Amino acid sequence: MVLAGRALTFATAIAVVSYGLVATPTPAAAGPATTTDADDIRVQLPVSFVRDLVIDDTHQQIYASSRDGLLALDFTGQVLKTFPGQHGNLTLSPDDSALYAIRPGDTKLARIDTTSQAIQDIDLGVCARSAVITGGRLWFSYTDCGVLINPALGWYDLATGEVRAGLATLAQVSQLRAVPNRPDRLAVIGERGGLRTHDGSVNPPAKLAERQLTETTTCR
Repeated sequence: MVLAGRALTFATAIAVVSYGLVATPTPAAAGPATTTDADDIRVQLPVSFVRDLVIDDTHQQIYASSRDGLLALDFTGQVLKTFPGQHGNLTLSPDDSALYAIRPGDTKLARIDTTSQAIQDIDLGVCARSAVITGGRLWFSYTDCGVLINPALGWYDLATGEVRAGLATLAQVSQLRAVPNRPDRLAVIGERGGLRTHDGSVNPPAKLAERQLTETTTCR
């Protein structure tokens, strides 16, 4: 189960509610959290800006990336571990066994074992910008390190560890999403508004459609 919480500003709190969890921003000047209901406990996190947030329901854990590092929390908001350094675009494996985090401006992809919290570096050889897991692979968009030019598409095979880059040239720096119930389909959204869909079941990935978001688009 994944909850996206990209770019939550102000001091950030976690509200833990019976059978559910919600991330909520609270004003930075707010006083200590108080409990008004046994089923609603608000816990102040030691971060000021959350970039991404995912929930590992299997292990009852939350991962929050910020400018201050990556936090592993339990469902009460207790910090289990802090991973220093910049991490973004958190992606949880389908079985909740591993969390993958892009390191901005770095060719290394972080893989965190959600049981042991052990972290492993995976060298992609390129600077990934966005990632999504579908069809047994972690697909990533990337650019030249340090500059936003030459955007392209690659993947990391979760089973074999193989890395492939240069699979498709992208028109602009892009965010990736998987098409629900279609593990062979990728939606590529450019930062300037372009939309492209790819068939990831063939090599190289076949472009199926490319439109601007202002136009009516049907994705096959």
